[in-house]
Amino acid sequence: MPAGDPSMVTVEQANYDVACMLFSACAVMMMIIHMVNHSDPDINKVSFEILGKAMCTLTGVLLSTSWASLLTWATGATSDIPLFKVSLCAFVAWYFVMHIALSAVRGYGLAVNQKTVEEFKYALHFWAPLVSIVGGASCMKVWAEFQIILVKYYCKEEFDLPKRDQMLACFFAILLNIVVMKGLHRLMRWGRETCMAFDGKVEEHEVLWKKEVISCEDNVDTMALSFMIVQTIRFRISGHMPLATGAVRPDSVITTAHIHMMFIASVIFLSLFFLTNYLPLERTSRFKKRLGLVLKNCTGFCWLFGGTWAAQKYVGTEVIGACVQAAVTTVGLFLLIKVIDVFKDMECTSDHVDKQLQSIHLPFALLIGFVWKAAFAGALKTIATGTVMPAPVETWLLTMGICAIILPGWRWYVLPVVFKADRQAAEAAAARNNGLQQNLLQDA
Repeated sequence: MPAGDPSMVTVEQANYDVACMLFSACAVMMMIIHMVNHSDPDINKVSFEILGKAMCTLTGVLLSTSWASLLTWATGATSDIPLFKVSLCAFVAWYFVMHIALSAVRGYGLAVNQKTVEEFKYALHFWAPLVSIVGGASCMKVWAEFQIILVKYYCKEEFDLPKRDQMLACFFAILLNIVVMKGLHRLMRWGRETCMAFDGKVEEHEVLWKKEVISCEDNVDTMALSFMIVQTIRFRISGHMPLATGAVRPDSVITTAHIHMMFIASVIFLSLFFLTNYLPLERTSRFKKRLGLVLKNCTGFCWLFGGTWAAQKYVGTEVIGACVQAAVTTVGLFLLIKVIDVFKDMECTSDHVDKQLQSIHLPFALLIGFVWKAAFAGALKTIATGTVMPAPVETWLLTMGICAIILPGWRWYVLPVVFKADRQAAEAAAARNNGLQQNLLQDA
């Protein structure tokens, strides 16, 4: 039932909303139980990976947005420039917290008789994705606000139509993002190398730490870059610049054609991702990896906002609409995993193609995490009305409660399964490589 005036909700409407949420919750729970206990080991592994990444994305983005709201309330920022300054301070703080947290894990891992290599890897598998998501969400927001300010003040026009200068301003913001984040990477790389060379030797823990930090940096700025690209596409399609949070502007009018165009854009990004495998670059190239992350994230964001537009048009933007969108998205993507697995099992597909098909789970996890974040954000907005204390403080406290429930479950029950599966896959790959080398030596 499309959302109307919240003050005019009847008992029948409330019952209808509760019934929809009940069936949605039941469908999601049964689908997750079915997938994580599937007899096919590939489906089982990918399901756990998607579930873990989605839980990490949900908590990380909620943490970032709740802190941003708290800082905005504390500073009293209301206009564009002060809001940008607050977001910039939050991003800088979270970015350095990310590096400090991973450095603390490294320092603890280097302590004598404290952690084995496997225990150190496990600690990194927990902290690295969480802090990178928090940093990535704050990076997304500050660059999106900069993009809006550039369009609004440089072009000195309202957002009635996406005129040429406004689109050029959007693309200039994207280019500036690439340049600034590249410079930041160089600065942090110098700091890492100085730190690793301090004692004159490189430990195995330090090599693992360096690899994980680079992965976190890639996750942070590819999330922001992908978000800016999709924001620009949404601006071009709808004629209205979205808000920095990704939310639809109140004055936006979304049509079915807009929704179709967003999903067409997702197909284009996904096709470009598959084409990147044929670039004349090493598979271990950081540029190739980052390009693949950007394209997969763009695919996920196109699915996210295309689905959000569809939900806005057909089920409304209240909590019930966000919950139904999250449930339908989760069930649909888990079903799509089974379809992809059918293609993977075909004899006509090579091992490389199978690997690329399986890697699509990243935009799946991103999409599931963000749609549930939108559902929880709507619920928090409804509950945190400021009756006991200021609404941003209530939102922050409730967010801490949500994270206190989700994070232990992820660490205790999901992460061990994913970590074990990754270790077994690495051991199997090493065994295959050793077997190939032995066969080559025998042939020689």
